[in-house]
Amino acid sequence: MKTLARIGTGLSFLFFLLAGVVLLAATEFRVSGEYLLVTALGLFFVGKAFFAGTTLWLAVEKRSSEANDRSASPPGMNWEAFVRRFVQRSPRFLLYAAIGLVVLFFTIVAIARLRMSLENQSREEVKSATTAEGVK
Repeated sequence: MKTLARIGTGLSFLFFLLAGVVLLAATEFRVSGEYLLVTALGLFFVGKAFFAGTTLWLAVEKRSSEANDRSASPPGMNWEAFVRRFVQRSPRFLLYAAIGLVVLFFTIVAIARLRMSLENQSREEVKSATTAEGVK
């Protein structure tokens, strides 16, 4: 069961990451005009991949270690109790995950802006070269 859960965690990470990368590649990191929503969705999927993959992996590891401690979970255990215990045992995890997502977001935005400025610069160079040829 533990192996199956780990495979599911990896697949979840890969599918979210693949979806985000495909969307970002389709828009070529453009954050203007009609590409804004698709680029934002691609960034969301990339961030979701890291968040969901990490969260699921930690849940699998925690669940397997608890399963070693006792044979079965108590009958009244529910999702809310599980999340509450997880946050109590590792209170900084959500903070680190949020910081990681923010850093990832700003890095991708900075790369997109740099790429846009380089594209604009190359367009201006081509335009000035064609204008110079037209004057001759």
